[in-house]
Amino acid sequence: MNKASALHRTRILVVDDNAAIHSDFQRILRVGPRRSSLEEHEAELFGDLDAPMTLPVVELDVELTLAHQGEEGVELVRQARARGEPYAVAFVDFRMPPGIDGVETIHRIFEEDPDVQAVFCTAYTDLSWKEIASRLSEVDRYLILKKPFEPMEVRQMAAALSAKWRHQRERARAHAALLEREAHLAELRQRQEEESRLREREIALRAQVEALAALSTPIVPISRRAVVVPLVGELDARRGEGMRSALLAGIVARGTRTAIIDVTGVPRMDEPMAMELERTAGAVRLLGAEPVLTGLGPEAALQLVALGVSLSGLRTFLTLQEGVAFALRRHKV
Repeated sequence: MNKASALHRTRILVVDDNAAIHSDFQRILRVGPRRSSLEEHEAELFGDLDAPMTLPVVELDVELTLAHQGEEGVELVRQARARGEPYAVAFVDFRMPPGIDGVETIHRIFEEDPDVQAVFCTAYTDLSWKEIASRLSEVDRYLILKKPFEPMEVRQMAAALSAKWRHQRERARAHAALLEREAHLAELRQRQEEESRLREREIALRAQVEALAALSTPIVPISRRAVVVPLVGELDARRGEGMRSALLAGIVARGTRTAIIDVTGVPRMDEPMAMELERTAGAVRLLGAEPVLTGLGPEAALQLVALGVSLSGLRTFLTLQEGVAFALRRHKV
């Protein structure tokens, strides 16, 4: 890769009411080959600005735009920024009658594009540095170039200010990327915290449900050998498993011989509930105790018949009182 191809293309605006100044900037900042030192000396001696070119330019890769009045320059800056091709540097004449002067032009350019770097070009100044600074508070964004200016000075200013403009934009992009990443990380942290809170609520809710399920199916001892499990509400698989576990643990701990399961508080008898009752009865028998079902009314019995479910292997009583009386008689308590 040659040196010229590695350069960044720089957009530069020149605002001056003098066409000769435009030609000077075109000659000084033009892209393309430049004279050898001998040809430069010949040009100085004989004024031949169109001498043959031989050596490549290495200073800048410039796209130059020319304007004759301040208002025109301001509008060019506005349009360039709007289409995403902003100017890096604006060289602005101090006096451009009958339009606005250079200070007002640069002031408006700064309003249109806060990143552009500026250079005052003037042979004499009607305003002092203090007066200029009072009208343009951004004192680090403009320089003053005295006319007649040296080509090397113009090239040096253009190169230095272009590099400054480019570095500031790169820093701004890096800062914006950093802020975006921080915002993304903050969003991720917020999402993780919210998910953690949801998990904690879910765990707490599950614990509450399990506690309520345990409370809704208490194990009530009626004698040293008999207990009652009063069911209230529907008995699903989860609640049935909890009830079964609690009942079996109580049978083992107490040496229970009769376990009464009362379904008086059950609103309806369906197939899942009947299956849970059968599983519980089978588990009770495996521990050597007798399961007893109480509170199964005529409507619940009809529901089981309609479902084709038979509880014939399970001793049943119409009321809890009858089941308790049976258990007490059986164990002579």
